[in-house]
Amino acid sequence: MGYQLYDFVQLGRLRMGIRERHLRKQKSKQGFNDSQSRVLTLALKIFKGNSDAFQLRHSYLEHPIRARFVRVHVVGWIGHPSMRLEIVGCQECNEVISGLPFTELSASSYKRWSRKKNYKSCLPDMGDIASTKGWCPRRQNKRQWLQFDLGPPTAITGLVTRGQGDKKRYVTSYTMSYSNDSTAWTFYSEANDVEARVFGGNMDTFTERRHYLNEPVIARFVRIHPTTWHKRIGLRAAVLGCPHTGECGPGFMRVNEGAPCVANKAYKGLTWINDGSKSDSEEFRYGHSSFAVNGEPNADLSDCAIMDNFYADEPVWAVDLGAEQSVNGAVVVTWQGAGQDKITAYTDYVHSLDKLTVYVTTKRTKSADLNGESKCAAVSRMNNALFNPRVHFECPVVKRGRFVYVKASGVSDRWRKSFTVVLCQVQVY
Repeated sequence: MGYQLYDFVQLGRLRMGIRERHLRKQKSKQGFNDSQSRVLTLALKIFKGNSDAFQLRHSYLEHPIRARFVRVHVVGWIGHPSMRLEIVGCQECNEVISGLPFTELSASSYKRWSRKKNYKSCLPDMGDIASTKGWCPRRQNKRQWLQFDLGPPTAITGLVTRGQGDKKRYVTSYTMSYSNDSTAWTFYSEANDVEARVFGGNMDTFTERRHYLNEPVIARFVRIHPTTWHKRIGLRAAVLGCPHTGECGPGFMRVNEGAPCVANKAYKGLTWINDGSKSDSEEFRYGHSSFAVNGEPNADLSDCAIMDNFYADEPVWAVDLGAEQSVNGAVVVTWQGAGQDKITAYTDYVHSLDKLTVYVTTKRTKSADLNGESKCAAVSRMNNALFNPRVHFECPVVKRGRFVYVKASGVSDRWRKSFTVVLCQVQVY
């Protein structure tokens, strides 16, 4: 990887410099003119070193340079050549891009935690580099892996590993594979090698070890496959690379404008509504329940899911996430009046809405079965919070479930009891 070098700091007891052959003497032999000679001479600077063994000396470069390797040539010293030196600069795409909660961690297997011992470790999320514990699989073989779902595909430039924080276990070598669809996987290898590159792992449980890829790869999913280990497999890890910028793309979302892109777990999921309007049937084209998960940013009335309390006192919209997952919350993109037709004044009915409540359950259920245990969060009309363009429902604790429900309640003390709910997008993270 390239590194933008600005300057360096030295600490030692010598005079030193970056030594290159001075080409001015050879200009006549090699046919350089005066202007070419001056350019070459400017690039061959000898830096003044230290005058004692303890003070820092900061030396700036005339112009920043981009390089992977930097070699310092000692040209003068006192006593014996010795030095301490630090390169000052910046390296692009050298950030940890797999931090929780913006990355989802999963694994081939993991040891279940014991309620009796109150020992909760080994879960995939414990494999995050900042964890005090670590991921550990149920089986000890080379078919185990720890997976990072980074969100939208981005440039991956390196890996960081540590041992398990609460046990004397660590991985001593591993390979890496990557994918954009979690189906077709490619093992990382060097340009001239056919076999997958084996990365050196750790020698203890606490020291970080970093590896940079000679050729960055673009991927959404990254897996680390332990190949050798000390005692048992125990791992904490992180992925280095470029944070994603720009639009998130289909299947991803931002909780707010400044947040990183994360997977929208409700995207293209199976949906239904309990209000008896058949708005979840294939023949129903206006206000279909699936419009709320199609990923289209348009908030026009004809492109939103619509339900009302004509058949059900508390209409419920639901989506199947496809499998049991961890849910941190949901974002509902609301209708702001665009595309109002001349037949029905939807605006009047929407303003009779009082509250939306989000539930997360492991089983498909009816509206009456939604209880406090499965409740994620609720937002009411107080301070017009319910009518903001984006309504955020944040679960107080992470919920596990396959089905997400949005239940609507109307204002109870109004003469007009009927109300309509317009969900332009329901995003789950």
